[in-house]
Amino acid sequence: MQPLALAQNLRAEYRRYIETTFPILDTDLSQQVGQKIEHEHLLWKGPYISLSRPFTRGVAIAELVREKVLHPETARIFSGWTLYDHQERATRKLINKEHTIVASSTGSGKTEAFLIPIIDYCLRHRNTPGTKAVLLYPMNALANDQLKRLRRLLKGTGVTFARYTGDTQATEMTQEERPADVPDEEILSRSRIQKEPPDILLTNYAMLELLLVRREDQRIFSHRQVHYLVLDEVHTYNGARGIEVACLIRRFKEHVGRSNGGLICVGTSATVKGEDTGEVADFASKLFAEAFTNKSVVLERFDPPTPLAHAYWPPVPHLDARVLD
Repeated sequence: MQPLALAQNLRAEYRRYIETTFPILDTDLSQQVGQKIEHEHLLWKGPYISLSRPFTRGVAIAELVREKVLHPETARIFSGWTLYDHQERATRKLINKEHTIVASSTGSGKTEAFLIPIIDYCLRHRNTPGTKAVLLYPMNALANDQLKRLRRLLKGTGVTFARYTGDTQATEMTQEERPADVPDEEILSRSRIQKEPPDILLTNYAMLELLLVRREDQRIFSHRQVHYLVLDEVHTYNGARGIEVACLIRRFKEHVGRSNGGLICVGTSATVKGEDTGEVADFASKLFAEAFTNKSVVLERFDPPTPLAHAYWPPVPHLDARVLD
């Protein structure tokens, strides 16, 4: 990939989109707008290039099993995995029933940081009926992406899961109608989710609101086994939406019998900086109505850059004097 060429192509496509969507018929005005787009950063700035630094490594999953932190079957699901340092710290916190905010960069494995302890808990309590973890996503696209991951990880484990959004069908399909890539552990219909609540439930805050008021959906949490509540992209729950979600969480905790403790609250964010941990902890405390501290916020760590032992100097190019003229 050539980043500068990619940036140039993106600019050209964006400009073409703007010019075709909002055409300017006056020739002089069109030229003036074109000048501003090209020379006065009207639509874009940059490109900016940042170098990704290597995350500090933690221990292997197998080591956490040897320490009896994780269930042996968890190691089978995540066979051969070595965690990043922030994933390991988050996993240990959540296994120890500590409220946690995983605040690391995009693509740093925030999902695995909470998914590993949740799957571990579900494996240990497979014979206990009822939903054990509720994962809230601000957009259905994120929930759908997580669904694909769970299909891959939980196939053959006996840990059930389901997505309950507006796209979830009302009635269960037959075994012959099930898509080939959907394992038996996935529950596909609203009716079956109500009758057989999955161990892990993926939804959004608008749908969770309905689950708490519709009589047929209230059965999902009747076993009162919810142990984890996860809010992905927790920084998006601010302003009026944040107030609504904070009230929803309090009602949810009362509905599942966790008003006085016992619910482990988790948030993820890719926008938190190291100096903001106090503000993040205060925000999470108000949102979840639980005690978060600076230590609740798990930040990424990076390995220090390794200096080159021998600098690379490219060979001097052969230049033809006739080409330079």
